[in-house]
Amino acid sequence: GKDKRYANMYNIISNFEFLSKISDSVRESYDSYNKQSFALCQQWNGLFEKFREKCYKMKDGNPYEATLTVWFAQLLQTPNSVKTHIQALDALCLLSFKENDFEMLSMVSKMRDIARQSQATSKGYAKVFTDIAGNIDLTLNSLSASEKFFRSEVSVKNKE
Repeated sequence: GKDKRYANMYNIISNFEFLSKISDSVRESYDSYNKQSFALCQQWNGLFEKFREKCYKMKDGNPYEATLTVWFAQLLQTPNSVKTHIQALDALCLLSFKENDFEMLSMVSKMRDIARQSQATSKGYAKVFTDIAGNIDLTLNSLSASEKFFRSEVSVKNKE
């Protein structure tokens, strides 16, 4: 009776209120993710340019050449793979340490940290957006249940 009607009306109102507020939350999360990702890209690009210049200057006898060749070949197969970047940078860290090339070690270590930070940021925000999507699905299912309740009530009244 009346109690079920009130409960379903409250359900509809609270769910619409949730949906109107969640859009702001999604926008804030997305803006935050973009800002962090952009900052990491800028740091990466600055370091990568220095890294590229250093490698270019070495030309003959570049101890990093084989690792770089594998790195870039893997990126052709899986573009923008952070995992590929991290694996290559791990290998370059070891190589530069063996070579006592502390300028290179510093550069590739920083690049590896940026890649790991980027990976963590992406995973963290993926979880945030997945949770939001899950909550929206629950809300839509709840609204659908209330809609069915009112439709069945109307059809009962029409039969009377």
